[in-house]
Amino acid sequence: MRACVLVEGGPCPPCEERAAIRHQIKQLEEEITKLKAKDDTLRTTINAFHDPFTHKFPPEIASHILQLSLPILNDGEHEREAVNERWSAEWATPLTLGSVCRQWRQLAWATPDLWTTLYLKIHPSMMSSTAESLPGLLHEWLGRSGVLPLTIHFFHGYGDQDVYTSSLEGGPTIKDTRMDETLEVATCLVIDILNLHSGQWRNLNLTARADIFERFSSSGKPKQLVTLDLTSTPVGESPVTVPKFLMDSVLNPIRLKLTEFPLTSINIFWANITHATFSSIAAEEGLDFLRRASSLEFYRVSMYDSDDIGFINPILHPRLRSLDLSGGRLENVLEAINLPSLETWSMDMNFRNTVMTMLSLLVRSGCRLKVLNLNELRLTSEDDEDFDTLLESIPSLERIGLSSVFGESSDLVFAILTRIFCSAPGSSDISGETPTSESFLPYLQVIECTPDGHATLFSWDSILELYRRDHQRSLTLKVFVTDIDIPDETALQLLQITEEGADLQIFNLTEGGDFLQKFRKRRCTQDV
Repeated sequence: MRACVLVEGGPCPPCEERAAIRHQIKQLEEEITKLKAKDDTLRTTINAFHDPFTHKFPPEIASHILQLSLPILNDGEHEREAVNERWSAEWATPLTLGSVCRQWRQLAWATPDLWTTLYLKIHPSMMSSTAESLPGLLHEWLGRSGVLPLTIHFFHGYGDQDVYTSSLEGGPTIKDTRMDETLEVATCLVIDILNLHSGQWRNLNLTARADIFERFSSSGKPKQLVTLDLTSTPVGESPVTVPKFLMDSVLNPIRLKLTEFPLTSINIFWANITHATFSSIAAEEGLDFLRRASSLEFYRVSMYDSDDIGFINPILHPRLRSLDLSGGRLENVLEAINLPSLETWSMDMNFRNTVMTMLSLLVRSGCRLKVLNLNELRLTSEDDEDFDTLLESIPSLERIGLSSVFGESSDLVFAILTRIFCSAPGSSDISGETPTSESFLPYLQVIECTPDGHATLFSWDSILELYRRDHQRSLTLKVFVTDIDIPDETALQLLQITEEGADLQIFNLTEGGDFLQKFRKRRCTQDV
């Protein structure tokens, strides 16, 4: 506005009054700014009095305490388990710690270990403002990690099929051209930043469509890479594109996990891999990997096309200790391998001839098996003799896991339990004597049973009968069930035999927790 000047050269009364008011407002704003600064100083002083450790411990100890507050998401003994929904609430823990107060923020920023794990997700329902700010946030995050090794979880759900739903922004899904361009630019910038830090990659977990993998490259040799986890996701009904993850230098991980990802699409030095997990891989390709991965100790693989195996002589692998095998007909796969060091074996039992083929592998390998997990148990009464022969050939077993798909396996499983509980001559185990070679599975310590769906592995009345017999074996019986339908009378009897010393554990997979413990608490509440 132009200045108000009367003929005499001064402002009009309203303008003069308004100028005075504006001057007062300016003074008040300056006073508020001073008060806010003083308030911040007082808050810092208050934190110094009330903070239980940051202001009292040396920075090294306080920094270590902050590190202990980070979420632990590695639940697997051999590999990283799939990251579930909890990551969305916990990935920003370092930012939460830094928002407590000024000193916590300074401490968090000066602790590189807090910034070495990154969970990054780009999806169609992401807000435009979030996508635009993501590269800057990522650059700042990784900058605070210093030169420490990085664990990166990168999810990219994009296109017609959004595999990962939004849990942070909660905004509407926007699929207009402008938003697509924003996500595309954000994706390119994010991958460029990750590539710049390739020399720090330690655990790299990528879930994306096929063409996203091709954008990754290594500006520096990933010498620190230990775990590589690649999952290729489809995009609507578009033609299948073969994903490729070809770095400038040969990768040398120790742990490798591939889901819908062919081995021929990565350049890896196979000899140092000790843990491998493959999903949906051709049988011949999976066996060829076993032949080349001379250091492999843990192998979980789902195979197909096992009828096309062209190996003449069995592949001898002297170091493999754990094998988890699933897929279609696996008899040809078992005939193609020799595993003298095998200790843990998980196997799908969905075809009749599998039992004798397993026995052939055990005899050929001469291994001392300790853990046997039989999944999708579909054996019939005609297989009883062969199955008994298989178990009798593994006297070294310490743990058995049985799961059933159909109720037709219930009689067979009950027969196995009967032999286990009642085969020991006399009471040798109870008196503390060394088990004899005549015992059935003399070193068995745990047996786990998991019915699938509405199938039953045995009746609870039969379990009660087994435990009430005179000649029992000291054994832990774990039963995992999804739908518990145990009458209170039966539950009370099961509780009684556990109180008498029987090691029986019933876990409810639907509701969670120990069924017998919850039943005991409910009875105590009713009594009170």
